[in-house]
Amino acid sequence: MLRIIAPLAPNDQRAELFAGVFLVSYLAYGLPALAAGELIGTIGLLPTALGYAAAVAVAASVAMVVQIIRLVGSGRVAGQGAEPVREPVRPGR
Repeated sequence: MLRIIAPLAPNDQRAELFAGVFLVSYLAYGLPALAAGELIGTIGLLPTALGYAAAVAVAASVAMVVQIIRLVGSGRVAGQGAEPVREPVRPGR
C-alpha cells in the first residue's frame, strides 16, 4: 500500500503521510485490544470474545455491502465489462 500512496505525496511531505498511515494502523489494532482487555475484567472472557467476533463480522459485512454497491454502480459486475481472466503464456508450451 505504501508503494501506491508514496508517489502521491511530494518528497517533503512523505514523512507526514507515512506517520499518519502508521498511526491509523496502530490505533486500529491497538484500541480494540485495549478495550477487550478492559472488558474481560468486567464481563468475562467469553462474552468479550463473542462481542469482538460479532463486531468483526458486522464490520466485514458492511465492507462487503459497500464493495458490492460500488461494483454495481460502476458497471463492473461479472459479464458487464469485467476483464476475462487469462492463463499466462509459459515458454516451451
